[in-house]
Amino acid sequence: MQSVSAITAGFSLYILIASARRTGAKNYAELAADAYGPRAAVFTAVLTLMLTFMALTAFIVLLKDLVGTGMVFFNGSSATGSEEGDDDDAGGDDGADAAHIADAAADAAAAAAAAAATVSRHVLLKLLV
Repeated sequence: MQSVSAITAGFSLYILIASARRTGAKNYAELAADAYGPRAAVFTAVLTLMLTFMALTAFIVLLKDLVGTGMVFFNGSSATGSEEGDDDDAGGDDGADAAHIADAAADAAAAAAAAAATVSRHVLLKLLV
């Protein structure tokens, strides 16, 4: 099944490149406009924007997970809490600090997602009007 997918993907790329060379299109939107008209260019631009937004969201979630785990690792606290006899920091719980950083990263991810959704909505409205 994977070989069928690979052959299909390769053939799709071949068709895209051949079409772009024949029409002189420099991106997907131009190629779609040449093949199917201006509405297809808008549709292709929206799909590209959505793909970029989803990749950004996945990256931010991954970054949040890595930052939270990395902060626990670098601060020296374990997942179960600080070890006995390690009371020499003045009231600091490294696990709690890492949790606060992870929460801040999650809040930043949510804010970035909301901003990207707003921008996407405005771009889509401008393209359709």
